[in-house]
Amino acid sequence: MSNVILLVLCLLIGVILRGVKAMPENAAHVLNSFIINIPLPALTLLHTVDIDFSPAEALPVLSAWLVFGAAFLFFNLT
Repeated sequence: MSNVILLVLCLLIGVILRGVKAMPENAAHVLNSFIINIPLPALTLLHTVDIDFSPAEALPVLSAWLVFGAAFLFFNLT
């Protein structure tokens, strides 16, 4: 529930900042590129250490690669 409250709070702050013209027009692009390039990879590396892999998790991981390989063969052989 706290995630929903945080999401609504951030949305309201964005609407208010846009309404008072406190941010430049490209602020969303700059903030999005910062989030994608700095904190997201750091969070990924932080939480990857805690993952315990088991054989049951192999199929979901490999399924994307299997579909990609099948599609690659299908479209290159036809």
